[in-house]
Parts: sequence; structure tokens; C-alpha cells
Amino acid sequence: MIFNLTINDFVLNEEIIESKIIFSDQEFIEKQKLLGNYIENNNNILKTYSTEININDSLTRIYFDPNNINNIETFIQAINKKLVWISKNLEIIKINISKKLLKIKNDFWLNENENNLTITDFIIRLKRIDNIVFNSDNSFNINFNDDYLFDGHSITVPITNNLKIADPKIEG
Repeated sequence: MIFNLTINDFVLNEEIIESKIIFSDQEFIEKQKLLGNYIENNNNILKTYSTEININDSLTRIYFDPNNINNIETFIQAINKKLVWISKNLEIIKINISKKLLKIKNDFWLNENENNLTITDFIIRLKRIDNIVFNSDNSFNINFNDDYLFDGHSITVPITNNLKIADPKIEG
């Protein structure tokens, strides 16, 4: 599988993130105002680029934050290479997930009348990658739909910048 994404394939998303600083000590607030250290509201704009791709017959959204990226086109070319790596190693990634999380599923997350799963059963349930988030340090996270293995939580697999598969996590 070959990927040839360019910046034109991505949509720039901007979201205002509002944060408020709350203090209950009025004397402290007044001192900070006099020192110029008090900011009542601090709104930031979170920018992400995103697009949807088909990876191993699954529609997947990919994201990256353009902050701390020197050359976006070069970064996207690196994403293309990582997407090829993911498509070639998807079964290995799923096996890694099942080896790390199967015992947790069988010991703590079985639904009523549900039998223990085998590694094969577990892997079959990992049908879809919901999204992939690429980081400026060249690491990335693959977020799988859990098919209710863990009651609808996401299974996140961090991949290091040298393509080492880290331990998966149940999130969300």
C-alpha cells in the first residue's frame, strides 16, 4: 500500500480553548494584578490538520498539530512512510495488543455470560483504527475501536519515533 498525502489533502481545524484562572484569595489576586501576573482569561487556539484515509479496508482519521514542525511537507512525507509501515505491520500491532490486554479482558472485563477470549478472538475484534495522531517528535499513537472489549473505551498504541511498539493502553 502506498500513501501520497500532501498538505492539500488535509483540513486545518481551529478550536478556541478557553481557560480561566480561579483564585479564592482576593488579597493574592490584588497583589498579582499590581505585579502584572494576573490574567483573568487566557484563550488559546488549538490548530490541527486532519484527513481521512483508507488503511487496510478501514476508514481512519489522521491528525497532527502543526506547532513545532519546521517543514510541514517534509513532515507529511514522513507520515506517508509511517502509514505504509502501519499497513505492513498491522497484524503484528494487533498481536502485541492482544498479548498485553487479553488477560486484563478475561480477568476484569468479561460481560455477563461471556466466555474467556482467545488471542484469535481478541484480534478479530480489533477491526478498525479510529484515528492516528502524529506528533512533532515523530512518534505517533494508533487508536483502535475496541468493539466493546472494554465497554467502548479506546485502545491506544503508542509508537516511538524509531517505530518501537510501546505497551497499549485502555483510554476514554
